[in-house]
Amino acid sequence: MLLRAPGELVSRDLIRTTLWGGTYTDHEHGINTAIRKLRESIERKGRNAVSIQTVSGKGYRLLLPLADRASWSAPGILELQLVPGYLDEKIRQRLHGLLGEIAGALSQTTKYRAHVQAGAPTGELLLKIAAQQWNEEILLTAQLTEVENDEPLWSDTYRFDLLQSLAVQLRLVRDIVTALTALPKRRSPAERSDCMARTLAEPSILDPVGYEAYLDGRFLFAQRSPRSLSAARTRFEVACELNPDFAFAHASLSRTCRFLTIFETGEPGHLWRLAEHHACRAVELDPRISEAQSSLACVQARYQWRWLDGCAAYEEALRLNPSDPETYCDYGVALLAMGEFNEGARCLERVLALDPRYAVGRATVALGRLMQGRRSEAVAMLEGMTEAMPDFLTPWIYLGIDQLNTEHWAKAEVSFLQALRLAPDNPTFVSLLSQAYAGQNRMEDAVRAVGKLSVIGRDRYVSPTARAVAAMAVRDDDAALLAVECVVNERDANFALYRRMRVLDPIREHPVFIATLQAMDLQKL
Repeated sequence: MLLRAPGELVSRDLIRTTLWGGTYTDHEHGINTAIRKLRESIERKGRNAVSIQTVSGKGYRLLLPLADRASWSAPGILELQLVPGYLDEKIRQRLHGLLGEIAGALSQTTKYRAHVQAGAPTGELLLKIAAQQWNEEILLTAQLTEVENDEPLWSDTYRFDLLQSLAVQLRLVRDIVTALTALPKRRSPAERSDCMARTLAEPSILDPVGYEAYLDGRFLFAQRSPRSLSAARTRFEVACELNPDFAFAHASLSRTCRFLTIFETGEPGHLWRLAEHHACRAVELDPRISEAQSSLACVQARYQWRWLDGCAAYEEALRLNPSDPETYCDYGVALLAMGEFNEGARCLERVLALDPRYAVGRATVALGRLMQGRRSEAVAMLEGMTEAMPDFLTPWIYLGIDQLNTEHWAKAEVSFLQALRLAPDNPTFVSLLSQAYAGQNRMEDAVRAVGKLSVIGRDRYVSPTARAVAAMAVRDDDAALLAVECVVNERDANFALYRRMRVLDPIREHPVFIATLQAMDLQKL
């Protein structure tokens, strides 16, 4: 039954009547046992993102790998631009956050992938929003244009007080959806998503100060630096406190906390627990929001190490919003961490189709190609990014790790020095730099880098992965194994990806290393 309708909900009643008709009394136990055995069979045959999702109180849904789905094509691109007139800096910041919210709503409500664009338009449609301020009142003029012909399709004006931002956002999204739906067929008309239409039609009554804090958080989160993420976390916490039933605020706070774990700004267990709490709260409040499902998926996969449940939640997020490159990006990384390199790389390729300018996505696509064995393509992508965007951190990291794995020690040194220029005293980058020194037999420099890591550890968190990599640089296998032994207790999510590094080969077959992978429910590579 599940195979005949992949992706569709199969109710428990249908399963009961199909399998037993009216002759079996303990059908609840029978269904639970059958589903459990199916899941166990899937795991024994290899975790390739096939999973059975439980829809609480209703039934089950079979989720197939990306490669097994029906043909897929990228949606049209709808770009949003803010044309600010005279605006206070704080109001400008909140309007940028509002634009991000509108783009997210349009992506989930229409066939278009909507995103905020600062440069020249490259998509099919452009929504230009001009803003003027008089005291606390804002005048927005929105115009939808077909880029190719520079043909205006729709326009309207909205005058509002800042405290009315949410109402204006909802009205603007509805108006744009109506305008897109009315376009001729040749322009790939929009289609309403029933779940999002209900969300727009039934907004919660929100505290306006809390909603402003939420918009501030969206603006700060988009900058993706350790400082801006910490500030975004504070603003989202205010939004959740003032609007405890606002699912989007909880989903955004969850995503911010898990991003902070990447930059090692605090003990990851605490951050992951916060991410878990707010992701669960967001899904509880509104399971129809793709951001909530995506946040829950990341927590389940990267923190709880419930990889299959995480895959199911990612699939649900993509069912709700198939045009979200960030969800594809996160999902692809989870698949890579599981060792599903081909499936992960295919998932990541969708990121480029959806948003070629999404820089984090491009770098992560290159990571997928590296793990898939397409090294020349990946290195060319990463080197091109470091030349075009020398102040963008992510490609330096991935390029440097590949250079360590291929024993290009001097090049790796340059990459990690650049990474440390952008993120000073980052423990993971210091540990990787120590490996670059050791590979060049510059042991004094390697020892100095390891010593610096110890000093850094007095004031900030140093992950077990960073400690293990640094210990291997000075040939201290015992210290490296002690660090690996801490991975599970400290919930070091980065170990799932870094475990493949060749610098860890001398301890890979040790029982401690193997036991750690088993505890994380990861296959041995």
